[in-house]
Amino acid sequence: MKRFLCLAVCFLPLFAAAQANGTTIKWLRETAISPDGQWIAFEYKGNIFKVPATGGNAIPLTITPDYEGFPVWSHDGKYIAFASDRHGNFDVYVMPSDGGNAVRLTYNAAADIPYDFTPDDKYVVFGTARNDFYTSVRFPLQGLFPELYRVPVTGGRSVLVNDAGMATAKYNADGHKIIFEDVKGYESPERKHERASVTRDIWVYDLATGDYTQLTHFNGNDLSPVWGKGNVYYYTSERDDNDLNVYQASLDDPGNPTELTHFKRNPVRSLSISSTGVLCFTHGGNIYTLVPGQEPQEANIVLQADFAEQATKTLAVSNKDISEMTLSPDGKEVAFVYRGDIFVSSADGKITKRLTSTPYQERMIRFSPNGRHLVYSVEKDSSWDVYQLSIAHKNEPFFYAATVVSDTPVIATPKDEFQPVYSPDGEKIAYLEERNVLKVYNLKTQ
Repeated sequence: MKRFLCLAVCFLPLFAAAQANGTTIKWLRETAISPDGQWIAFEYKGNIFKVPATGGNAIPLTITPDYEGFPVWSHDGKYIAFASDRHGNFDVYVMPSDGGNAVRLTYNAAADIPYDFTPDDKYVVFGTARNDFYTSVRFPLQGLFPELYRVPVTGGRSVLVNDAGMATAKYNADGHKIIFEDVKGYESPERKHERASVTRDIWVYDLATGDYTQLTHFNGNDLSPVWGKGNVYYYTSERDDNDLNVYQASLDDPGNPTELTHFKRNPVRSLSISSTGVLCFTHGGNIYTLVPGQEPQEANIVLQADFAEQATKTLAVSNKDISEMTLSPDGKEVAFVYRGDIFVSSADGKITKRLTSTPYQERMIRFSPNGRHLVYSVEKDSSWDVYQLSIAHKNEPFFYAATVVSDTPVIATPKDEFQPVYSPDGEKIAYLEERNVLKVYNLKTQ
């Protein structure tokens, strides 16, 4: 009995300490280390927190039901810029790094994501999905190639800096050069182990001369470049058939980088650096710091909060997440894609019907000339396929009031088929195969 009481007394302080210290959290994203290397800002479950670089209790900087992320520190450490969708799409905001009211800086309908502050901290530099100038030779799809803009920290007009398709752009210390990863096409940088010409490389842009210098030539992804001292820079790469790890290189010898981390299985993401040369990144859901030449140090992060999560959330269908729409030939109904599913509504907006409810991404919707069919593309079974929605009963003229709607595959092969369009007589479908072959499918003869 005495032994039992002793064990109970011994474990009570440990239990109380665990309760007082909150919960150790994982799957932290979008990290940014402060210029002095003392703090790390990060996103967790749609809010921004900061924590000592050595780990400990995380302090919430934003507490909203919206999504806030992509924190970036000013060079003097006094401010944090971030993106928030509290007004629909992502806009750039700035707030004191110690917490306080956030000030909205951008108001465009396109998504704006902060990358950096200018070296004098007077402007926030951000990537945006705004349309390019009409003179651009790039494929005119909004958001495909990010434009680089800057906006005053005090608010005001956003001004174009560069339209070359720069992502994660960073100024060097004297503000004469910008290092960035290039965006060549549709592919997501989140895709692991991709080997293709569309993967990203690291470049440097000289603002004085207008010259571009390609620093990496690997046929996989090179991502998240940051400046070190002088001509030194760091980035993540999958070179040498590796997972994404941290590499160090110099403008004087970009072809011979040095691998600094040797993680397996999971990629390194969200690389940032302090002015003291301490690197910060995520791996396997955890945050690490790294002094080049030493071993990475995991930061144990504790959070004392209740996020009041629920398994199912009812969302009102609004314009916020409608990605595309198309009008029926008679103008009496509108089909649209909302959060990856297809809906149709009467033109007056009074009646709305959901047509698909799948875990797959559905896009590129088009009405048939008679309005009784909808063709679309769906990313299903490892490839993009073409499907068709049809009103089953002949006496029902509209999708939004149809009692039965059939959903059938039209073109479903291991190849990618998308961007389907009906012929004027509705008997054929033109579509793209593997992005570069135009084909026509006869619905009658198949």
